[in-house]
Amino acid sequence: FIANPYAGSIQTGAFVLPNKASCTVDHIYVQNNIIQGFLEYGPFYIKTGGAIDYLYVENNSYYNNSNSNVPTISITPTNFTNTGNITTDPLLDSPSDLHFQSGSPAINAGMDVGLTKDYAGKTIAGLPDIGAYEYDADYVVPVSAVVADATPTLVAITFSGLLNESSVPATSA
Repeated sequence: FIANPYAGSIQTGAFVLPNKASCTVDHIYVQNNIIQGFLEYGPFYIKTGGAIDYLYVENNSYYNNSNSNVPTISITPTNFTNTGNITTDPLLDSPSDLHFQSGSPAINAGMDVGLTKDYAGKTIAGLPDIGAYEYDADYVVPVSAVVADATPTLVAITFSGLLNESSVPATSA
C-alpha cells in the first residue's frame, strides 16, 4: 500500500516491483502520491514474470517523468484500476517544501484512503489533497535570508526634548 508520499528526482521509477514467474502479487494500491522527475520507466516500474491481480493506481500526480508520465508495467494486471491521475505541475512550494501553492491541481484531487490527518497533523477536511500535506492558505513558506557582501550602515538618531524634573525618581540609599 503506497499512499500519500512524495518521490522525485532519481534515476528509475518511484518504486520497482519485480517478482518471479511462479508468483502472483495482488492488491497493490498506489494512491495520492506525487511522483516527479524520474528519468527512466516513467513514474514507476513494475516488471514481473508472474501475475498481478488487483492493481489500483488512483489519484496520483505524475509530473516531469520520462515515458510521458506513463508508468511502465510489463504485463496487464487482472483487475486493474487506473484513474484520477494528473500530469500537470502540482505547484509545490519548492523541491524541498512539499506544501502546495494556491491553485495547485492536486488540491482536493486525492481520494479517501482512511487518513484523518496529513503528515504535519493537519486535519483532512473534505476530499484529501494528493501528496503528504493538505493545502493551507495560511501556510508561510520558510525563508532564510542571507545578504551577501552587506556593508554595515551607521544610523544616526537625533532626539530632542525636555525632561520633566518632577518625574525623576529619587535616589535610594
